[in-house]
Amino acid sequence: MVETSRRIAAGETDLIPPAPDFALTHQLLVLTEFYRYGGNPHGYMKYDSEKCIYPKCSLCMDNCLMNYIDLSASPPVFGSKKTECDMWMGCTFCEMICPTGAISCDWEEFSKKFRSIIPNFGYNPLAKAAEEAIASGRLRMLVPKEEVRPDRPHFKVHEKRPRFRIPKDK
Repeated sequence: MVETSRRIAAGETDLIPPAPDFALTHQLLVLTEFYRYGGNPHGYMKYDSEKCIYPKCSLCMDNCLMNYIDLSASPPVFGSKKTECDMWMGCTFCEMICPTGAISCDWEEFSKKFRSIIPNFGYNPLAKAAEEAIASGRLRMLVPKEEVRPDRPHFKVHEKRPRFRIPKDK
């Protein structure tokens, strides 16, 4: 790898594969819409220090992929805005793993907003992208398709905290 890197740096261009042709996929359409929106499509993730049991629990801090959470700071730092999170890619992992509900999102408002975006496409591009991924073998359904119901989103089915459990290291 080092030798190839040196050859590329020296100017050899035949070592670099050509860029793939541009393809406007269903996933790209959704990501573009989220990017145009300019914020987390789920809305702001909020932190309630009254419900938080830190230092007994530090799951959100330990698992934030962006390192946006530092509950040991004074005052605690939470999210991209330091007091709430508006991570534009739509991450909600901290909300899903919080055992006390100290991290929350207005899921009902998100549902309304998402339903208003879908008519812009004339179809549900996320569903279309999932169908293509399943057909190509890149996505494996863990639930039979007939059991997937848009009227039963994850936040309604899994109201009890935490919504996701992270296994403890053995």
